[in-house]
Amino acid sequence: MDQSKNYKNILKLITFAGQIMLENGAETYRVENTIEYLCRASDIETIDSFATPTGIFICIETSDQKYYTTLKRVRRRITNLSKIYQVNNVSRKFAENKMEIEEALTLLEKINTESSSSKLQTIAAAGFSAGFFALLFGGSLWDGIIALGCGALIQYINTVSKFLDNPPIFLLNLLGGAISAAAAVLFAGILNIGSISGIIIGAIMPSVPGIAITNAIRDTIYGDLVSGTARAVEAILVATAIASGVGVVLNTWFLLQGGFTI
Repeated sequence: MDQSKNYKNILKLITFAGQIMLENGAETYRVENTIEYLCRASDIETIDSFATPTGIFICIETSDQKYYTTLKRVRRRITNLSKIYQVNNVSRKFAENKMEIEEALTLLEKINTESSSSKLQTIAAAGFSAGFFALLFGGSLWDGIIALGCGALIQYINTVSKFLDNPPIFLLNLLGGAISAAAAVLFAGILNIGSISGIIIGAIMPSVPGIAITNAIRDTIYGDLVSGTARAVEAILVATAIASGVGVVLNTWFLLQGGFTI
């Protein structure tokens, strides 16, 4: 194989691995470590990588003192720890010379396209999580049942939105908060079934950006201040969107009841 083409394939491999990890919720320091780990098995003199939640910058220097640089924009971000684990396995085998570049690229493409769980399983998991969160925080059985339905509906909407090229995350979380509050008002406020607080708390918990906040703290501790700040801002925006959706519906309900806004 032509050496320059080999270097380009290596660059494609490490960029693709980093992209998959970032899109599925990996910390930026972990992405950079994986990129450097992959380069150890190649004829790379120097590797400089800089990862943020929205992009990867990579520059490699070969043994014959040639430079190859690439930039990859990352627009989609979800949480799928299974894919991060699988990419780590591929990088480990490649670094141990147990597979060729073409095989590694094929495996990464398979990891990127396949789903670790079906849409029905994801929706059911979100629903049951919401239901049990409602019970965990002191809600009644009715709170849990209603929160289960809300959580499943919100996850269904999020799943359908993934068919869009760039789904509006802020609006989706705003809608999720509004659905939770609307269901609470309907069942607890009008039909007198369950409690408003119990239903809302359970329904919104699966959407709360807990992993994003954790990654923001970990990135900051590791010295990745740009990534840590970006993730923290994203988590705050998500939490604000959820709270805004809940607040708008509850304010409207209290106004209709002739009470004060909250």
